[in-house]
Amino acid sequence: MFATAPGSRSTVRVVVADGHPVMLSAIAAELRRAGFNLVGTATSSERILTLVEETQPDVAVLDAAMLAMTGKNLAAVCAATRVVIFTGSDGHTVLDQGIEPGALAYISKTQPLGALVDVVDTVAAGRSWVDPAVAPILVAKVAADGDVLTPRERQVLALVADGCSYQEISERLAIAVSTVQQHVTSAMQGLAADTRTQAVALALRSFMID
Repeated sequence: MFATAPGSRSTVRVVVADGHPVMLSAIAAELRRAGFNLVGTATSSERILTLVEETQPDVAVLDAAMLAMTGKNLAAVCAATRVVIFTGSDGHTVLDQGIEPGALAYISKTQPLGALVDVVDTVAAGRSWVDPAVAPILVAKVAADGDVLTPRERQVLALVADGCSYQEISERLAIAVSTVQQHVTSAMQGLAADTRTQAVALALRSFMID
């Protein structure tokens, strides 16, 4: 996992929202202890929207249960804010509440709070991260809402899974290498994957490719 240098965490502005005050306090304390600039907390979906608009944070850590109310609105309030979804023990809250537009990370609450610090580091650096415990559920939700991958993206990922290089895929499909790269990048974004290896693993696990 990519990490922000501890000394630079003080420049990362973070807000946290959780409907449970005890959990909220614990998360806030852990992020402060790690050196992040915690600029606000919220216990309701209404308050998090106002807070994000007021503070324009770099990262927002949200309880998945709040997604029903924030959803698309949060992305509209501050498109630059990178979102971390902190979901319940089995991850199925994501299925119940939906996918947050612009979310870069999904982490289960079964993870220790120290792992959340690493995830905020990763997201602050512009990278994405999906908890292995949540990934199959997340992909299933996206798949249920519509096609995650285009037929060509599935084809390209299947060839990547078979061990083909971009050049080999280019020759097999009679498309430019740059086009192959674009398909892989698009597939990674659709699957919320940080690497092409992770994208292939998610696609295989969700039976999107053979």
